[in-house]
Amino acid sequence: MSVWKSIFLHEFLDDDLLNFIATDGTLITSPFLPVMTRHGNQPSTFAAQIMHDKWFRFELAEPFEKVIGIDVTFSISIPINNISIGPGAQQLISIGQLFYIRVIKGPNNPGHTSSPAWLQVISEVGQSPGTFAPFIYEKEKFSNLRINWRTSGQLRIWYNGKLVAFYNNFAAQQKFNIGHIVIGHPEDNVISTDYVEMSHIYLKLLREDDALRRVAKEFPVQYCEDPRLERCTKMLQAKQLEIMDLFRSFMSKFIRKTTAASWQADNEGPESPFTKEANIAHEVATKSFLSFLKFLKEPSDINRKHFLNLIGQFFNILFTTAPDEYAAFLKKLEQYQYVDAECRKYAGQIFDQNRAKLEPIQQLIIEMYQLIKDVSKPNEYGKS
Repeated sequence: MSVWKSIFLHEFLDDDLLNFIATDGTLITSPFLPVMTRHGNQPSTFAAQIMHDKWFRFELAEPFEKVIGIDVTFSISIPINNISIGPGAQQLISIGQLFYIRVIKGPNNPGHTSSPAWLQVISEVGQSPGTFAPFIYEKEKFSNLRINWRTSGQLRIWYNGKLVAFYNNFAAQQKFNIGHIVIGHPEDNVISTDYVEMSHIYLKLLREDDALRRVAKEFPVQYCEDPRLERCTKMLQAKQLEIMDLFRSFMSKFIRKTTAASWQADNEGPESPFTKEANIAHEVATKSFLSFLKFLKEPSDINRKHFLNLIGQFFNILFTTAPDEYAAFLKKLEQYQYVDAECRKYAGQIFDQNRAKLEPIQQLIIEMYQLIKDVSKPNEYGKS
């Protein structure tokens, strides 16, 4: 049950470049279309040759604003006799105007002379130097790659299903406005015969309010007719997002404390970039979210206690692992200013109109907030 949004999927099922699935938008191509080649031994039988004068661009009908997560998977092949040696890089994918994925080919790559190809990810906002992940290519075979970025600063890169690189401070606390994805590099004026073949690409995005949208969909309420509706609704939503930003800022600190700053699979060092605490926190957080959605659908006492037990475990891990950072987060939360008196009165009317639905969740939130404040004190929840 995901809150991520599918944006663009192209599986190159035939030689028609326009045969793809996407959200509302327009496909723009180079004057000379990418050459479509057949590969019978692949799940998709065709691939597009991407080079300096052969590219395509998908323009969203409405840009996605305040994107806090990017997930892109793609399959590429680099012809074995098509190797560039030198400082240049071939731009493969750009997402918006600030997030780029490039391929560097040849043995002169940073860090590992044994790897004949490198994937480079660059963000031009914040302190986000280019990061690199090695992968091996074989003639006429495709490499499956996935890149996942979160505003917490986490950047993960997988090669053929295996995590090969992780960074914990990449474009941390940034939010992107994304209006397009470009395959290739139409702005590249360098004449080159280099090309990369692509047989699959899938882009998903996560906006800062997508989790709230999902909860609202699972838990619809009725609104009374009132001139304050628009102003107060926007204010309430803004306050919710501000609280989520407070928590994300704290989680960025927790992640930097419990993960490796920079990790690559073929380097000497730990087998994983994640500490035991990071792995447990991730597992419990995932279970907590699913438990919360279950409570929304069926607000029974059993489901309430199950969620509170899980969320109690989660905050116990955060507190014991990063006590100073947790204390600073809690102080900011306790000092937080909520909506004005007029909107509180309006919210009360909405609550009365939807009391049967909202009262159980109100009680749950009160108990959860108490758990957050009293995490260091003995209580009946948070026991593994």
